[in-house]
Amino acid sequence: MEAVLVAKIVSMILLGSISMVCGMLPFLVKRCVKVTNPTPGSKRSTGDVVISCISCFGGGVILTTCLTHMLP
Repeated sequence: MEAVLVAKIVSMILLGSISMVCGMLPFLVKRCVKVTNPTPGSKRSTGDVVISCISCFGGGVILTTCLTHMLP
């Protein structure tokens, strides 16, 4: 019975920390990658595209975590 409790606590901590890291990843990458403010009609830099992709991935991880808790 105690092993089940430990498994639940470990999985809860891992799920929360992985979601938090994936959600914070764009902020961490923004420090390392040069991000510019594009003017209308100009091309986006590679750093902007990377930040955008990581933001979408992090949002998907958080959304999946929330929806997973609704499953029976």
